[in-house]
Amino acid sequence: SDWGSPIFDTLGLDDPQAPVTVTGHVYVQDAGNPGERNEKSAAKGLAGVCVSDGAQVVATDADGAFRMRNVTPGLQRFVFASTPTGYRVGGAFYRKIPLKTGDFSIDFTLTPDPAASRANHRFAHITDTHGCGGDMIAALQPDDIPFAIITGDLCNDASDTALFAAFKAQLDRAQIPVLTVPGNHDIYAAGGGALVTRAFLAQKRESAKKPAAEPEAPELYEDFFGPSYYSFNYGGRHYVMLNSMAEWTRQRDWLAQDLAHCAPGTEILIFQHYPPTPAEMEYFSQFTVRAIFFGHTHADLVAQRGKMLCVNSVGLAHSRDLSPLTVRVASFEGAELHLANRTPGYGDQATLPPLPRPAETAPAIRTAQDWRHFKADSARSGCGTDAAKPPFVLAWTTDLGGATYIGSPVLSGGVLYTGVGDRQNRGSSGVYALEPATGNILRRTQTGPFPALAADTATIL
Repeated sequence: SDWGSPIFDTLGLDDPQAPVTVTGHVYVQDAGNPGERNEKSAAKGLAGVCVSDGAQVVATDADGAFRMRNVTPGLQRFVFASTPTGYRVGGAFYRKIPLKTGDFSIDFTLTPDPAASRANHRFAHITDTHGCGGDMIAALQPDDIPFAIITGDLCNDASDTALFAAFKAQLDRAQIPVLTVPGNHDIYAAGGGALVTRAFLAQKRESAKKPAAEPEAPELYEDFFGPSYYSFNYGGRHYVMLNSMAEWTRQRDWLAQDLAHCAPGTEILIFQHYPPTPAEMEYFSQFTVRAIFFGHTHADLVAQRGKMLCVNSVGLAHSRDLSPLTVRVASFEGAELHLANRTPGYGDQATLPPLPRPAETAPAIRTAQDWRHFKADSARSGCGTDAAKPPFVLAWTTDLGGATYIGSPVLSGGVLYTGVGDRQNRGSSGVYALEPATGNILRRTQTGPFPALAADTATIL
């Protein structure tokens, strides 16, 4: 497996279950009577809706009916509908498969949503919340952001069931649908320990001399948030949610069936927790994948890889590259995909303070001594020999269209050099040469998303 442990088999039943047949219908909800199915739609149902058990994908017939044979309870744990364009995403799009069951029937009811038919739309990409960010998510407005996707590490420790319950309560406050996939902290104890199963939790309670859980009590990620991989459609695009912790081969086989039902040329967006591996990128490249959104690294990165845009958002818990904690907003405008960051700030700091205005009288800019390294020299002394005395004032500001992250400008030969990373896909990454006295851009060398500078020569690495 390219991805982690095959949790499907580990979480299955100890005793094999006989395969069953699942039947049902997909109906359209009557907008005038939210609690009732549309009678006309109920007569013929909704045709062409994909329904899956995570292993096979079938489409509803002209009457909205579907039938899936050879469904193995325990190995397949959900039946879910891939919401088509024009209907509200999220909600009750899945049903849990009973562990002990014979053949059974389930129905899905979809709610029409005119906004879901708009090709020009936006969504929020959120990741690595680790139990944080509930207020930020609850503040997202439906007329601004119709839905949000969290790409894993919802909580910090999968072995603490209370964390799942608390974060689920936070998401229940949201004014928009919030769809999720798991991260390593949602599957493994403390993110990198034992695989958390019901048997693991039972042993943990026994060791702590705590009472056993009720038989149907929610304990695992799937109990609180539903299937760990699935798909839906919005605005004519196909959204695919993948589980980075689960067996890739099984998901790949499901994905091939899922994508086979897409109309030719349909744009596909992939969401997962881990950054995609080269093998995954190669597999995705055979389809019309527009972008891949992920997290895990707690860093801010946007990079074009062939025809696919890779978007790594920093998340809402903490940042490893000093990027602000971020809700990433992706907007489709015609053929363009725009990215913008909404920043709640660091910890309790709601917003970063505004910069002071530059001095009306330009202060003297001291360039007598080169500053060729981070903190001045190879010893990282942070000291210069060119004496400078306070007070210090802001001389100028220049918008370079990106971020320097934890990089440091260097001064060499009377020219100020700085590397700029582009986290909004605006084509602004590169190494910039600036006039120290004014901040004017002298020249720019285009690079990948994250340039670095060598010590004495301002060489691009």
